[in-house]
Amino acid sequence: MGQSQIVGCIAGVICLLIWWTSSHECVVQGINAPLNQQAKREAPKYTTLAQLRDWNREGFLVIKNAMGKEEVANLQQYLDEMERMPTVKGGIPKYFENDSRNSSVKLLNRIEKFSDHHEGMKRLINSNFVKGVSSDLLGGEIVLFKEKVNYKLPGGGGFDPHQDMQPGWSKYAPQMVSVLLVADHNGVDNGPLEIAPGSHARPGGLIGRMHEPLNDTEIAGLKWQVLTAEPGDVVFFDAWAPHRSAPNTSPQKRRNTYVTFNLKAYGDHREAYYKDKFAHLPPDVERDPNQDYRYRV
Repeated sequence: MGQSQIVGCIAGVICLLIWWTSSHECVVQGINAPLNQQAKREAPKYTTLAQLRDWNREGFLVIKNAMGKEEVANLQQYLDEMERMPTVKGGIPKYFENDSRNSSVKLLNRIEKFSDHHEGMKRLINSNFVKGVSSDLLGGEIVLFKEKVNYKLPGGGGFDPHQDMQPGWSKYAPQMVSVLLVADHNGVDNGPLEIAPGSHARPGGLIGRMHEPLNDTEIAGLKWQVLTAEPGDVVFFDAWAPHRSAPNTSPQKRRNTYVTFNLKAYGDHREAYYKDKFAHLPPDVERDPNQDYRYRV
């Protein structure tokens, strides 16, 4: 190797180190966090520099075939088991919706806080892979913030454009990562996740209003990417990233599991979050018939 080649290699290494320091020590804690509150980023263990670069630029990361056949089969079985669990007060928290094809029929819409009720799902969402990649993306040790399954059965509705921080998550931590575990085919006809690449890093973070979906004016100019996916795929996305999904007009169910983490440095807020959520929007079976409840975002 000639002298010029050696000099070139050294320069390349220096540039890589400079890029790593500048783009990963500060960005990951969230655009709203003051620099003096941003924790030192740990070195990645489960992701590559290219994946971290994509994450910082786009606000999401797709890893195809991340789960093995046995894991996928377990996930599908666990989702069936939770769906069959009794809908009772104090039981697994279930939410229902009207079937878009027949408004007199109720469909299971989502299940929240399921790891308190199903050991298999608890183990699955705490796998080394799920937590390891999430830790790399946030840059340090993480804790579980919340977990849910959006069942989106045939006839199930979609979700309006929104940012996950809009319901007030930022009061718990300035930055979070959500992990989508794909159990069923996510195609264009059954309402796959759609995300607006690169829109997570806008100045100020919040695009719209608190506690309300994003309207047409607020999403003007956003370019949406439809994330079709197959069982075993895993998607990680930033809590500031605008996303949405269409209704399920197909005969196939589209059950997506979402797990959200925050840095441990910002505290463990899962119980506080769910106490607040259930006070404002309790599971259907827990509701006061004389009170009006409305899902906003």
